[in-house]
Amino acid sequence: MFGGERYIYFVDQNNDIVYFGHGEGDCCKLELSRLTGNNQLIAEKTVSLKLLKINFKKHHPDFIPNEYYRNVDSIYIVDVNGTRVLRIDSAENPEGHMYQLNIRIKEVMSGPLANQFLIINDRNELWELSKKETPVKIEIPNDTVIRCGGCWNGGFLIVDRENKIYAQDLGNHIRSGLGYSDYDSNLNHLSTFLEKKHTIDKVKGGYYHVILRTKENKIFCCGYDNMHQATFGLKEDSSDHNNLTECPLDLGEVIEIGGFSRGEYFLNSKNDVFCIGEMFADFPEKPFPKFPFVQKFNLDELSSLAGVGPLKFNDVLNSGWQCCFFHNSHKTMTKHSRTKEKLIESARNSKLVDVSIVFDD
Repeated sequence: MFGGERYIYFVDQNNDIVYFGHGEGDCCKLELSRLTGNNQLIAEKTVSLKLLKINFKKHHPDFIPNEYYRNVDSIYIVDVNGTRVLRIDSAENPEGHMYQLNIRIKEVMSGPLANQFLIINDRNELWELSKKETPVKIEIPNDTVIRCGGCWNGGFLIVDRENKIYAQDLGNHIRSGLGYSDYDSNLNHLSTFLEKKHTIDKVKGGYYHVILRTKENKIFCCGYDNMHQATFGLKEDSSDHNNLTECPLDLGEVIEIGGFSRGEYFLNSKNDVFCIGEMFADFPEKPFPKFPFVQKFNLDELSSLAGVGPLKFNDVLNSGWQCCFFHNSHKTMTKHSRTKEKLIESARNSKLVDVSIVFDD
């Protein structure tokens, strides 16, 4: 399972890709469970979601898929050798476009909200595959070894092993947030106070904001802020380019971070998930009274409540506009019609939607 813009994707035992999304016409009945503010499941009902399917083996018999990704426009599938990438733009065009790479992929540096799809190969080269007929190499400064990076809608950011930040930001939200008000669409070194004081080891992007985690267990954000996603509520007046801000919340030992269009989540070593911004807006239980926009739940408690096995940190899935949590995500489906999906929404009268938690039978 993987996620994308208002869609959830499954891969079955034949490597066929199954889309679930809101729509009319050919629909799939799913079981919906509503989660109230006190974390209790109430009556279930069925909802209709649009179902689309791509017969993968029919269209790509010689391609052995291994990893699935999504940016804001397309699906990207990496083969088992890490040397070929298939881009599928829609179910109506399942043939897609194939990229042949000369060097094996070391890391994919993109996300479901990004308008780019970037890969780092074993030679430490950065390549863009999005909407291009052939891979396009992105020049990075000489002797720069990329440690980590992330993308958003309009740009990307990389951090080298010397903790230097390089960013290309067409919308200027992140660049301005890092302290550079002049517009420049090139990939430049942007010196910040993080460079000498902290070691950045994770980067994730939202739609127009970026989240950074350091080895010192510090969290920083900057960029567009309309739901406190970039300022953590420390600034009353939001703007398009809020400065780099340290998270003031005690989140414990953060092991995973993720970005949503207007928010982010943090998972700690105790399986607590903290959601900031657009997530779970109507839950009455607030872990931080001064920050009512922060929601919290625990994966172990949720697993017990739903009567399923343990949810693990790598089952927390960033799916862009929505957030999905999937149990046993490494197990392929035997049949999508036999898979039980419990879509757990935020509580009543929520202004924020597209929050779902999915469990496998």
